Amino acid sequence: EKFWMRSLSLDDDSVAHIANSLSKNEKILEFTVNTDEISITGWDHVANALCDTTTIASTYTSNHTLVDFGGWQRPTKISWCLELNKNPDKTMVARIKVIDCH
Repeated sequence: EKFWMRSLSLDDDSVAHIANSLSKNEKILEFTVNTDEISITGWDHVANALCDTTTIASTYTSNHTLVDFGGWQRPTKISWCLELNKNPDKTMVARIKVIDCH
């Protein structure tokens, strides 16, 4: 599944709501938004959805489905998570995230 929000302006609260929705998502693979307006705080929300480091359990149950968010301008950690999520073995993805973050 793909979701496009290319022409909308996003503030940190909007990105936080999107990231929260994506955190347990198992259907949407690609989410396209205008990344030019996403601040560091907004990117932190996205990173948390992809790899919540609060606890080992949180990391293990983070989003392992999303493989693309935004365009090509995104922080390295998010690119790493999205690339890792391309692995079809989601159990392995979860384990790698846990090992890397804890």
